[in-house]
Amino acid sequence: MKYRKFGRTGLQVSEVSLGFAFTSEPIPVLTMALDAGINLVDTAAGYGDSEDRLGTALKACKRPIMVETKFGGRPWPFNPKDKAALRKSFEDSLKNLNLDSVDILMIHEPDRPGQYDWYDDYKNFTGPVTELMQELKDEGLIKFLGLGGTTAYEMANVMDTGQFDVVLSAFNYSLLWREAEQAIIPVAKKHDIAVICASPLQQGWLIRRWDDEVNNGASWLS
Repeated sequence: MKYRKFGRTGLQVSEVSLGFAFTSEPIPVLTMALDAGINLVDTAAGYGDSEDRLGTALKACKRPIMVETKFGGRPWPFNPKDKAALRKSFEDSLKNLNLDSVDILMIHEPDRPGQYDWYDDYKNFTGPVTELMQELKDEGLIKFLGLGGTTAYEMANVMDTGQFDVVLSAFNYSLLWREAEQAIIPVAKKHDIAVICASPLQQGWLIRRWDDEVNNGASWLS
């Protein structure tokens, strides 16, 4: 496994990380990842029971790995401006993960005002969530602040405030889509923000060739 400097965090992170969103066998999966040299795993409050499964695996494996999780979607109905509820959600994340702190805490879907109305100030992208994240950092409960989203051009605007250390861009860097290359990476270079390109295989769609479907015009691909 090769490792890279992770932006301005100063961390050395494996070139391949582990996404825990759809993991049904948590202990074997985490064990294999650790054996391969992976040292960063991603989860989120909004990924069903992903945090619980990862917590079970972390407790069983008892080997060091950096963990990132995300605000968003919990508790339901979710109010992204309820600071007390956000803190409770984070406390639940720590409990689920069997951890006292996490390395990276992200705002989930920070770029979709129609989904989560995170901010009071949409010029500077600040609100209760950013206030709380800084408080949690000051309390030593998180080390770095991050963003995890899917709309590359909108998320680039949030990144350009310089508030965040890490960005996870999902589905935007692959053989089919290059939005992250055009929008995310230039802003990340400007602020020395670490970049995670999530799902470069489009959730498995790009693990094989689709010659027959392309040549014969499969309707569901059009």
